[in-house]
Formats: sequence, C-alpha cells, structure tokens
Amino acid sequence: MTLQEFREDPFHLCEWRTKKSYDDDVKMLQKDDNIWRKTGIKRNSVFNELSNFHVTSGLPPCLAHDLYDGVVKSDLALILNQIIREGYLTDDTISARIFKGPFKEGFRIWSKKFH
Repeated sequence: MTLQEFREDPFHLCEWRTKKSYDDDVKMLQKDDNIWRKTGIKRNSVFNELSNFHVTSGLPPCLAHDLYDGVVKSDLALILNQIIREGYLTDDTISARIFKGPFKEGFRIWSKKFH
C-alpha cells in the first residue's frame, strides 16, 4: 500500500504478509533494488537466520500494521468467538455490554461479518 493509497483509504484491509510473500519480495530485490518502495522490505532480516523463526510470525506488535491493516479486528473476533465457544460469556452478554458503550456501530459490523 502506498502512502497515497493509505491517505485515500486508511481503513483499507491489506493482504497479510506471509512467509512466502516475504521471501518472494526478498527475491524480487535481486532483480529490482527499488522494489522496496512498493513492498516495504529493503533486505532479508538477519533474524530469519535463526532456526524455527521467521519475522512474519515473530515480530512484536506494531500499531500501524495491527490497527490499520486489520489485525486487531480479526484477532479480536477470533478471541471473542473462542470465549463464546468455551462458555465463559455468551454472545448476548458480550453484545449487551458493547451496545451500552461507545463501540455500538463497530460491533454491529463485527457481528454481521463474523457470525
């Protein structure tokens, strides 16, 4: 996503980076060293040399990616669904508590998308 695209639609959900897409982007750097302007990857991370580790699954939280790329929304939906499945709270209880607060509209969107 370019800066211009972000400014036009800051809540656009980008495709999540996977190990394969990351590695593919690193390979493209060998052909075009300016491709990082589009992919955001300037070089392969030295952390990827660690056994059983890859930066796509082991990086700390980042507000820009977690909030704007939709990670928070999808993770929260997964967490709430698990809480409901395990019987800690019911969907009705969660709905009632959220609808009383400032997040009413966002929850309506969530509940339609994930239920």
